[in-house]
Amino acid sequence: MVKIDPITQMQQQLAYQELEIIKLSEELYAQQKETALLKRQVQHLIDKWRELQQQAQDNADLSPEPPPPHY
Repeated sequence: MVKIDPITQMQQQLAYQELEIIKLSEELYAQQKETALLKRQVQHLIDKWRELQQQAQDNADLSPEPPPPHY
């Protein structure tokens, strides 16, 4: 069995850790982009919901319809 020099072993571990840090950093960046997109989409939905609520309120205030006749 070949014995690995401690310095070489540490260098290998460091190289592995550097690669893992790069992968984690890339994944974090992708998740941050996705989170920002989802926040914008949620805000858009909230704005649309408020707009529809206001329209419904305006319509209710303008022309209240009489109740339908009962047969």
